Amino acid sequence: MKRLKKLKGLIWKKDISEIYDRLSKWSGEGIWISDLDGTIHKSFIPFLTHGYSNSDLILLLVFPLIVFPGKWFSFYSSCLNMFLKEEIWRFRTKLGIDDSLISNKKRKKLDIFLIEEFSKILTKIPEKTVDDALENITRWIYPGVVETFITLSQNNFSGIIVSKTIQPIIEQYATLLGTHNIKVKGIANPINSAPKILTGEDKVKEIHNYLLKIHSKNHLILIGDSREDLSFFKWGLQAVGKENSLRISIKGSDKVLINESDLIVNSWIDLNEFFHRALPLYRDEYVLLNKEV
Repeated sequence: MKRLKKLKGLIWKKDISEIYDRLSKWSGEGIWISDLDGTIHKSFIPFLTHGYSNSDLILLLVFPLIVFPGKWFSFYSSCLNMFLKEEIWRFRTKLGIDDSLISNKKRKKLDIFLIEEFSKILTKIPEKTVDDALENITRWIYPGVVETFITLSQNNFSGIIVSKTIQPIIEQYATLLGTHNIKVKGIANPINSAPKILTGEDKVKEIHNYLLKIHSKNHLILIGDSREDLSFFKWGLQAVGKENSLRISIKGSDKVLINESDLIVNSWIDLNEFFHRALPLYRDEYVLLNKEV
């Protein structure tokens, strides 16, 4: 147990031995559920796109579209409109101009506009140009994500990535993880139809419906970075109980989410190290190594 406490990238609110003991009792299959934007996807230019994969896809389309003069003006005017609306909302929220209820309603209305507008933009761009940009979107995956999910996969966990982003982006990440034999379901907003994920409650609904189909929710590992992930954190705790769930916030997460978390990690690399020390597949090996040292 002393070795666990030397893991610098890990922050816990309770006795780490309690969490370690909880995971040591797990057996059988489990599900990890993670947000995408700001959690798995780290963003091309963080101060500009704020971790949103949709925004990063727009940046990846900027230079290819220069060769299509007829589409240039329409693309940039739409992008500028989306950017200004997003920044105005962010500015008003930071200043506390709107109360939480008004802010949430405006956020939902804004998300509907952004997702529908972005879908319209993509339908006007040559398919190959979009596909080429999509192939590059997973370059901005956080270091350690793939390794962490490989570790969970080896411990009989499959995954769900749920996000307000568009479905093609989620599919790119699912494809990337699939090349490492990681089973993952992507849940996001389809193109050319009404957005289905706009709030944390929408995430819970989609997750719940999917788990009903596969008849599985034995153990749940929940990973997020913002208050929009709070809903599925609370849902997971209610669905399987404290002993069968683990709620994890990535460092820099919203304080509201951190208050509902079991662990806060500095990075995915640190999280992978923790799972190597705590999950059943590696536990005996880790104890043996400790004895040898």
